[in-house]
This record gives sequence, C-alpha cells and structure tokens, in this order.
Amino acid sequence: MQKLDLYRTSAAVEGMPRVPCILYVHGGGWKGGDKKTTKNPPDWILYLRQRGYHVASTNYRLTPTKIGEQHQHPAQIEDVESAVLYLHEHHCAKVVAIGNSAGGHLVSLLGTRNYGPESALRDALAGVINFYGGAILYGEDSLAVKRLLGCHTPSDESTACYAKALDASPMTFVGADNAPHLIFHGEDDTVVPVNSSKSFQGALESAGVNSTLVIVPGVPHSKDLVACGQTGGLVNTEHIYRWIDATLSPGAPCDSIVCGGGTIYGDRPTFEEGPLQYFRKDLYNVTDAFVSPYCLEVRGGPPPDSAAEAIENDE
Repeated sequence: MQKLDLYRTSAAVEGMPRVPCILYVHGGGWKGGDKKTTKNPPDWILYLRQRGYHVASTNYRLTPTKIGEQHQHPAQIEDVESAVLYLHEHHCAKVVAIGNSAGGHLVSLLGTRNYGPESALRDALAGVINFYGGAILYGEDSLAVKRLLGCHTPSDESTACYAKALDASPMTFVGADNAPHLIFHGEDDTVVPVNSSKSFQGALESAGVNSTLVIVPGVPHSKDLVACGQTGGLVNTEHIYRWIDATLSPGAPCDSIVCGGGTIYGDRPTFEEGPLQYFRKDLYNVTDAFVSPYCLEVRGGPPPDSAAEAIENDE
C-alpha cells in the first residue's frame, strides 16, 4: 500500500460541491524519488491551491536494483491509478495528473493504457501533463527500462520482454479515446531525447486526441527549468494553469496557445555560451507579469556542479 500527501485548498467549503485535485507523480527513473522532498511537490504546483484546487503527491513502488526482482511493471502504474481513484472517491470532483520523467511516463500511461472505455478512470481523470516522460520503451535497452520491466531484452521483438515493453509504452495505446494531454520537453534533454515526445505527439494528433506538445529551447532534463521557461512571451507555469482550468471546465475559454493543440516551440532563452548556462534572471528578454518569485529564483539561481547533479535534483 502506497501513501499520498494531500494539500488542501482553502477554497473548498463543506457542504459545497467537491473541488478538483492536481496529482503530482515524481520522477527518478522508476527507482528513486519520493512524493515529499525539498523539491517535491514543486512550489509552482502547490500554488494551484490558490486557484481553487487540492494538490496531492503520491508515491509508487520503486524498481529494484537487480533486474528481475519484485516491483516490476505494471506495479507502478497500478499504484498511480489507485491514487487517482482514491482521490476521486474521497476528495475530488476530477483529477489532473502531472508527472516528470518517470512520473511523466506514468501519467501518459494512465491516460492511454489505463483509460479504456470500461475504465473507472474515465469518471476520475480529466487530463494529464507529461514533463518529458518516455512514451516508447520497446527498443530501449537502458538499465532503467530493464529494471522497470524485469527483463533484459526489450529491443528483441522475438522475446516476451519486448511484449512487456510494448505494454509499458504509452505509444502502444494511442487512440481517439485517450485522455487530453499537455506535454512539455526541454530541447536540450539528453536523458529522454525530445524526439520521443515529438513521435508521441504526432501519434496522438493523428488519432484525434486533444494534445499539445511544447518544446522548450535551451533547457535540459529539469522540471523547474521547463516550467519556468517561456512560450509566446508567457511563463510556462501560467500556460499550465490556464490549460488545467479549461480542461476541468469543458467549453470554457482558454487564453493560452497551449489549448489549441499541435506542436509549439517556446521562446529561446538568451544566455551566454557554456555548459549549464540556464540559470539567469535575464534568461528571457521580456519577463511577463505572471512570473512567480519561485521561477525568478529558478532562472537566477546558481547552476549545479554537473549535469548529473541537475538530473538528481529532478527526482
């Protein structure tokens, strides 16, 4: 049994209709991370309480160090689905799930594989926001994927391991009845290359799914840098909030370019040449009125000592 933390909004009033929930699913390569750390859930997600939403953060079973031990797929997606159904039953009118990296993979799997016509999720899950989570695990021979699947040959089509990789891949289950998707991916991501999200977005569009991909130029594998990036002169967190508002209120207007579907390129930051030069208050030539103090700190804080540290901080 996994646990989740619930951060309630003051907008919820006893005796009135229940408010929606935003569920955060952490990253960490399926082997690490936690629902509550100094970085989880991030401040820009907790802020959604001020917009009238409860915020929840869940754990899920982590993969073992050795390939083939317990807690293989589908344990992780079962735990995330259970969290959504629990929130819907006890606390929330609807749920939007947000995940980064491994968590991004899981929320997209939730909105594809687990979102079938007969699924209880159809009443509970309003949409998903995937921050650079891999959508195609078949053909992927990384150690993290092998640990998740519990087998050694996810790229060998003649094996049961390949079939398991298909079952763990959101791309396999793309269809017209998928949940709405909002996908963000840093263009400089070397952990999960952006082409994965491009392919996934193309398949979702072809199937007629309500889906938008935002590619964030000059940004690596980092949820805060992606969220605090800028698209069309507006900070990405505000685009996310407006998409959530519209997704939870079908038919309501949405004053954001991310609500229109398709693939969008964000604004290119203006930083000096050199490794990891992403952390500058003057990252963008124009700073809009919706940039939070948190995002200003993200843009202007000291860089990590290495790319590995940046990735570790993203769990």
